[in-house]
Amino acid sequence: MTLTKLQLRSLKVYLGWHTQPPTFWVLARSSLRSWLALAVVAGLGYLVVESAYPEAGWLVIGIMGGAFLRDIGRYRVLLKVWPAHDEVTDWERVKAVIEEQAGTTKNQG
Repeated sequence: MTLTKLQLRSLKVYLGWHTQPPTFWVLARSSLRSWLALAVVAGLGYLVVESAYPEAGWLVIGIMGGAFLRDIGRYRVLLKVWPAHDEVTDWERVKAVIEEQAGTTKNQG
């Protein structure tokens, strides 16, 4: 099985969560760049509000606020369902796949 970089990185994160379960703040810290981008776009929306098109500006600000709240909601759900995922995941298999992938990467390099 060949994993993409995203898949491998996700497995490593989940394995880390197996030993140190995620907290809201850990999840929030992982989104700082995205939230900064949302804030910048919302700021641009504010400039539009102050210029000639207030409705368009408020629309942009609302969309950015909604995206932020969507992230918060997803984190809340993840924190509630993580114990079930942790319980049913075969962590030995996850470790084996990560090690197998690391061996494949070394052989290719």
